[in-house]
Amino acid sequence: MNELVFKAIADKTRRDIVALLGASSTPLTIKQITWEFDMSRQAIRKHLDILAQASLVETQSVGRDTLVYVDLRPLKDLDQSVARQLSSILESQAAGSG
Repeated sequence: MNELVFKAIADKTRRDIVALLGASSTPLTIKQITWEFDMSRQAIRKHLDILAQASLVETQSVGRDTLVYVDLRPLKDLDQSVARQLSSILESQAAGSG
C-alpha cells in the first residue's frame, strides 16, 4: 500500500489535488477540480485514478456530476511508517557510534 501512496504523491499535480480536496469542507466535483488546474478533464481523471488506486480519493456519481472525496488516512499511515523506519535507522546508527 505504501508504494501506491508514494507513487500517487510523487507528482506535484496529484499532491495539489489532495491539498485542494483536503482544504475543502465538502467533496468537489471533477469539474470544480478541473477549473483549478490548467489541464483537461481527462487529465484530471487520470490523476484521480492514480489517487484512487492509493485509496486517497473516492468518487461517487451524482446525476451528471462526479463527486470526489478525499481520504487522508493512507497519508497518515505512510507518515507513521516512515517515522518508524527513520527512528529505527537513527537508533541503529546511534548504537553503532557509541
